[in-house]
Amino acid sequence: MGSNRGFVNMIIATGMIGVATLSGFVYLGLSHFTNDSSAKTIEPPKTETIDNSIISINSELLGVVQYKTEDELIVFDLQTGYTVRIELAPQTWIKDQKENPVPLDAIIPGEVVFIVYDKITEVASEVGVYFDRWLRTDVDGTYLNQNDQTLSFGEHSFFYNAGVTWINSIGDVMEEYVVGAKDKLLIRGIGNQIVTIQVIDEHGFLQLVDLPASTGRIEVNRNQQVKIEELGDEFKLPVTTGTHDIVLYIDGYEQLNYNNITIESGQTYPISAFDAKEELYQLVVQLGISDFTIKINDSEYKPTDIIHLPYGQYILEIEAEGYQPYSHSVSIVRDTVVRPVLQKEITPVEEEPEEEITEEGETTENNTEATTESGTNSSTSSNTTSSNSSTDVGHSINLNTTPEGAKIFVDGVYKGLTPASLTLDVGVYYVELEKDGYEKYSTSLIIDSEDSKRNYLYMLIAQPIAISPTVTQQPIIQAPEPTPEPEPIDQKLNQLLSQSQKLNQFKKTHHKRKHKKNNQNQMRAYQLLLLRFM
Repeated sequence: MGSNRGFVNMIIATGMIGVATLSGFVYLGLSHFTNDSSAKTIEPPKTETIDNSIISINSELLGVVQYKTEDELIVFDLQTGYTVRIELAPQTWIKDQKENPVPLDAIIPGEVVFIVYDKITEVASEVGVYFDRWLRTDVDGTYLNQNDQTLSFGEHSFFYNAGVTWINSIGDVMEEYVVGAKDKLLIRGIGNQIVTIQVIDEHGFLQLVDLPASTGRIEVNRNQQVKIEELGDEFKLPVTTGTHDIVLYIDGYEQLNYNNITIESGQTYPISAFDAKEELYQLVVQLGISDFTIKINDSEYKPTDIIHLPYGQYILEIEAEGYQPYSHSVSIVRDTVVRPVLQKEITPVEEEPEEEITEEGETTENNTEATTESGTNSSTSSNTTSSNSSTDVGHSINLNTTPEGAKIFVDGVYKGLTPASLTLDVGVYYVELEKDGYEKYSTSLIIDSEDSKRNYLYMLIAQPIAISPTVTQQPIIQAPEPTPEPEPIDQKLNQLLSQSQKLNQFKKTHHKRKHKKNNQNQMRAYQLLLLRFM
């Protein structure tokens, strides 16, 4: 009994301990749950973030570099026509046209590049020279036509448009540039399209100042000559950069030399002619006489004087006893020799042409020589030698023909066309005159020291036109029976006499032409006519 009571008490104690323990766990559990719920109501809800570094959209770009730094490129997109900014990263691969790695310095403004970049971050993974880009450096401004926007190399032509990139000589992008003929260019393109025009070496200018005259020429390096009057109002000549030797020739002045002139890109170098000295040229007057007076623009000179004149136009006058006054305009551009032809003071003599016709109508003289004395003097002048006269001092004569333009042969030597002035020594000369459509004329010309005849005029006779009279023999017609009675003999003689008179008149009219064949035809016609009435 006692043992059962103890057992029951132990069970009760154990149950109470279990209830207390359970209550403690329940309390702790409720307390923890209450604390978590209150905290969640105060804190905002958390959102999950996504790392953008793991997302990329690659894009490709074909364009021309406009501007470059260590961290970025400004590129003109050839496909869209817009400018794009591209960032460069340490891992960006820079390569040349053959895809070999190169430093960033190899990518310069004006270069055509192909870029692979992240469109979101705008960071390039690859930047390389476009594989299909061509390059020409042997180009100057003469190849480029800016009006048509074309560039021509022989048979090949290339074009460009408003999207072309212009680069100056220091590598900066610029607005459209007016290219000079002396500019050195670097051209980049794709296919037949030009995308970059870079001025490697801009031309300079030579500007002429202090000019005493505006006519002459400028010579550059002995291989280029330009007239001064072609340089425009500012007298500026474009030249390539570098060192040049310049020679300036001004009409009427001594030449000026400028050696080792250095021209830089875009520079205008003044060439001053302030020290130009007027140049004098020698004028020599050669005559076959020794006593005469020379007058040039109101200044008188003796035959023994040495005449020096500056560049210009002058009136040369010569007076000599027994000769007509001489006046002629002379241009002095260098040392000059003048050989005037003075005319003696004589009364003009004219010989009228005469023709003597024989009984048969033949002309005894074929050509007529006439002489005239002209009141106007003629001269020949040249810079060093005479153009129409011999160098030997002799007698000057003037030959002319009617009509003019006949060839002159003196002793078989061709001397020119009429009218012409010749200088011949004393003697006898065989002269021939020939002109198409006219009979050849030949004569002997006697030059005598006492002969005052100086002008010779020859009249040429036109060649005859052969006219052969056509005689048509009447066909013999058999008269029908009965046979008509013969005409009286008196009537036959009268008809024969009339026909003979007509034939004689025909002979007289045409016999002057002296054509042998024509005479034979006329005689044959006369014989046939006689046979008809016999």
